[in-house]
Amino acid sequence: MAQARILMRMNPSAPEYETLLHSLRNPGAKPEDGRKALFELGQRILKREWDRVK
Repeated sequence: MAQARILMRMNPSAPEYETLLHSLRNPGAKPEDGRKALFELGQRILKREWDRVK
């Protein structure tokens, strides 16, 4: 459910879209690794959007 809501808010032409899609579908062997990867990806996306809005 949360995955679908995240993907619906993303622009499919964004450079990180495929990485985000892959990370959400394949969280990794260790849950903490998957969370860390999503956290870092989310930070990059939010930073880019913040710079764009400024």
